[in-house]
Amino acid sequence: MMNLRNSIALIRCSRFGCTTTARFRWGQNAPKYFDRASISSFRANNIAMHHSRHSSVVNPSSSHNCLSSDALPRLPILSTNKQPSLYRRHLMKSFQRRAIASASPPPRKQFSPKIKRENNNIKINDVIIIGGGPTGLFLSNLLTSYQISSHLLFDKRPVSDLLKHPQAHFINVRSMEILKAEVPGVYKGIVDEMPNVEEWEGFNFGGSVLSSSRFSSSASSSSGVTAGGLRGGRRLGRVIHPVREPLKVGQSGDAILVPHNETIIESNLNAKHDNADIVSTCRPAHLAQNKFVSLLLDEARRRLDELHKDDANKGNGNLALEDSISDEYLRYDEEVTHISESKDFPSQQPIIAIETSKGKTYHTRYLVAADGVHSPTRKHYHIPMNGEASIQDLINVHFRTNEALSKLLMGNSTTNPTSPISLNERNGENHQAMLHFIYNSKLVGVFVCHDGKNGDWVLQIPFFPPFQTMDDFTEEKVRGMIWAGLGIHPTNDNIASTINSNDEYRFDILSLRPWTMSSLVAQKYVNDSNTVVLAGDAAHAFPP
Repeated sequence: MMNLRNSIALIRCSRFGCTTTARFRWGQNAPKYFDRASISSFRANNIAMHHSRHSSVVNPSSSHNCLSSDALPRLPILSTNKQPSLYRRHLMKSFQRRAIASASPPPRKQFSPKIKRENNNIKINDVIIIGGGPTGLFLSNLLTSYQISSHLLFDKRPVSDLLKHPQAHFINVRSMEILKAEVPGVYKGIVDEMPNVEEWEGFNFGGSVLSSSRFSSSASSSSGVTAGGLRGGRRLGRVIHPVREPLKVGQSGDAILVPHNETIIESNLNAKHDNADIVSTCRPAHLAQNKFVSLLLDEARRRLDELHKDDANKGNGNLALEDSISDEYLRYDEEVTHISESKDFPSQQPIIAIETSKGKTYHTRYLVAADGVHSPTRKHYHIPMNGEASIQDLINVHFRTNEALSKLLMGNSTTNPTSPISLNERNGENHQAMLHFIYNSKLVGVFVCHDGKNGDWVLQIPFFPPFQTMDDFTEEKVRGMIWAGLGIHPTNDNIASTINSNDEYRFDILSLRPWTMSSLVAQKYVNDSNTVVLAGDAAHAFPP
């Protein structure tokens, strides 16, 4: 900043069609007032103070100026002790203010990358995330990795609820690439925890999970389990996906229809691409969403604890090992109940204020809505969704099979190796698949095998409101549908749910809940002030 003692005010006067540069020196010899002739020659309607955006700077030393710096005209000063008039004092102060403004223009406002920002003792967070599912947790990990620790995450559900139901299960190649680059610990966890690719590379179509393309409907075992198709029917088809190895340039990623003799080998189909470059070093993954969320949550907590550990120790002394700093930032079981724009901050960018179910208020510069397909945040900002709101209504039945039934369904029955439904007796026929599309007289539905060896399954049953409701699907009825879909039926044909705890094959129903498949995309992903961003299902909800 220039010293006011040596400040120069450049004034352009155009009364006579010429430019005159006047210099004022401020300091000990500053003039007290000007004479009337000098003042009249610098009337306000003939004077415009120099400003870089509205007039050119007159450089006294440049060759094209008619006056040198030494020849700059000075305003005459009256040699009288008479005090200046009110008008003169006003004009002098006006000149002084403009001269100072011209000599030292205000600095340009810039965004400050500080982690913590406070105004009037109110903390303003950089980002607040609403929704603690995969999208919200992944964003939290990214923000922490870029040292943006001043962010909060809210979710109305307790963590235990997020870890119950498997929900989605397929992670595509691009997602795996991003995970590998940004959260390598989560990427490694997915690769380590997901089932073997042989369990999920195929889709099966038939009368039951254990349906066969070789055995007749009369085949049965003495244990009360009917193989083949007494109710389940025969295998109608099987497709496999090229997921065992990374895709190569020119190779199709589409599923391959397997002939009934099942002698086809995926690697043989893709032999012509052996010398081609790979498209990506990553392969898609199959892992239940609840397990994926658990990995993301552990990583988010670890990163936040690590980032804030030093600050916490400085402020609180020795931090106990059992204390988790991340719990202050990842706030589960706390619902955002109200959103508004705060007027308490003199900023060009609106500051968003949220209120929570625990009676607290938080402020943020940016809000990310990752709160699901029914996003209250999106509705608050009146952002419509385009598309089809209801493609199909389904009932999701989450159930878990015991060890004996798991081995049987995965084609590795050691409890009864002589059974006609064992893998060896079927000459290698493969019952393992990610999806089983089932069509029989008792059930039309889809089994999703999230982790067959550990017995984690979901059955999706179509239903048709208002002609059907959830009350029509009692646990007893659903249990019978599961047995029929698996292709395992008790000897008592009247009530399929009478299998008791002493029987060899058992399963437990963990939850029944409705789900509406939709295909929707938000009309826009940000609000009008560009401070609220929609993410995940809040922005787009559609089946894969």
